Amino acid sequence: MLDKRAEKLADILVDYSVELQKGDHLLVMAEPGFEDFIRVLEGKAKAKKAEFRTYIQSPKEKRALVEKIDKKRLKEEAKKIIGMAHWSTACIRVSAMTDPDYLKGIKPRNIAAYTEIVRKPFTDILVGDGKKHPGKKWNIVGYPCAPEAKFYGMSLKEYSDFIFSATNVDWKKVSNEMRHIKEAFDNAAEVKVLVDGNTKTELSISLKGRGGDLCDGKYNMPDGEVFYGPVEDSAQGQVYFPYKTIRDGNIVEGIYLEFKKGKIVNFDADKNKEFLKEMLAIDGAKRVGELGIGCNYGIKKYLGNLLFDEKIGGTVHMALGNSYKLPLDSGGGKNTSALHWDIVCDLRKINGLMGGQLFVDNKLVQENGEWRI
Repeated sequence: MLDKRAEKLADILVDYSVELQKGDHLLVMAEPGFEDFIRVLEGKAKAKKAEFRTYIQSPKEKRALVEKIDKKRLKEEAKKIIGMAHWSTACIRVSAMTDPDYLKGIKPRNIAAYTEIVRKPFTDILVGDGKKHPGKKWNIVGYPCAPEAKFYGMSLKEYSDFIFSATNVDWKKVSNEMRHIKEAFDNAAEVKVLVDGNTKTELSISLKGRGGDLCDGKYNMPDGEVFYGPVEDSAQGQVYFPYKTIRDGNIVEGIYLEFKKGKIVNFDADKNKEFLKEMLAIDGAKRVGELGIGCNYGIKKYLGNLLFDEKIGGTVHMALGNSYKLPLDSGGGKNTSALHWDIVCDLRKINGLMGGQLFVDNKLVQENGEWRI
């Protein structure tokens, strides 16, 4: 039987996140195994007299595409999902992995090729590329499943409670509460991130001429961040990311990056440096496309799942690569890349970390994860 909280989540997604209207075309993307939830979304879409389609791809199917790079097959796959992107006016992607290790052992260069040939052109249409495509209504939603719960060391009940407590909230209220944080960072000449530890973080970046946008449940679920497209040549200094990050089934731990004039000039990782190297070889990947400030203090546990981790109150994150092609005063930036990889830096005194500070134009605004504004 479907969890009643999933019904509530579906209401939030349809009514608030993508604001489905009569005549809309809703595309739902998921792995097999989530048919009950998809049927609920379908019912709510049809009740609003919207068209409905699904794109279901198993981990096995995606692995087959990535494992042996056949550019003809990849272009066929790209053509198929690009067609769906053009058809849609709204898209909901159910972010739940029935096999979290599905790309284990795949060569990083294959994942990079898949990213450039298949993922980027689809994303350009869905999110918008600032040129030909204005973007659609879209949302990536976390959803509980037993394999993912096990991967994160939880029971299915614990994981379900974790997700629904973070998604089923009053997002209009959350939006209003985040506005004063955005106001503190808008048009900042310098944002400085300082973190003590064995590998010290001391990074400055500029938001001069840039305004941010609130992530308040419209594009992600759960949500809770303020994001910016920073000045592309402004990142200066070094940053260390202490936690593991998981991308396309690859775990990378202890990422270290050194920036000069906005570009990564040196990098390292405690684990899986080869994957990091291949991702940074993608055009545009060595610049910061996004600076995000986590504002959701209801998400306390770091999982290694960016949909949750980048929202944690008391953290900041940087996306290597592509900026969102929004107006520069609304979270947009100029950097272009097939990669958009968010990596989280924790400023809290937690999990053995020393804590950190955030400065905006030399004013202390956050210390050890607690706001001073």
